[in-house]
Amino acid sequence: MSDVKYALAIFQVVIKQWDKSQRGDLEIKKRAALPDRYTVEFPPASYVFNQRCIVDVHGDATDKSRVNFLAQSPEVFVWDRFRVRKKNTRLLLDYMDLNVASDEALAKSDIRDKIQTHALVLNSWGQIKYTWRYSVTKDDSFFWLYEEIAFNLAWLSEFDAEVFLNSNPLFMIEN
Repeated sequence: MSDVKYALAIFQVVIKQWDKSQRGDLEIKKRAALPDRYTVEFPPASYVFNQRCIVDVHGDATDKSRVNFLAQSPEVFVWDRFRVRKKNTRLLLDYMDLNVASDEALAKSDIRDKIQTHALVLNSWGQIKYTWRYSVTKDDSFFWLYEEIAFNLAWLSEFDAEVFLNSNPLFMIEN
């Protein structure tokens, strides 16, 4: 087995975004026709965290600050609903499904009950997709933005630009 000390993580985020006026059948079909995985190309992809991670963002998010990864430690990264951490020879992806309960119920419950953990072995990848909405205030107007997020995560012994296109995911979760 290759040395996981030098393994490379690829975080690929695909964001499909729309507002209430784009919820008709034609717009739904257009969004459905868009891919949920891409070839990793530089640019837009970039290395982060001491060259051991690649962040590759695709889609039409209007707020580019939406995709900022945070390093909690040299081996723990956080973005949105995800925490990615290395444990021994595996890469663990913790995903919190925020759709499982109301905010009130979530506040009263043990947050650990809402976390799903998925493991990647070296030279594999997985995908989690979810939809959600959030409110936006812009120029004294209030509206909802809707998003479908595909988060593709690969754990590789060497860079492979086509990993998401030429192999099957170890897991696929859709919420």
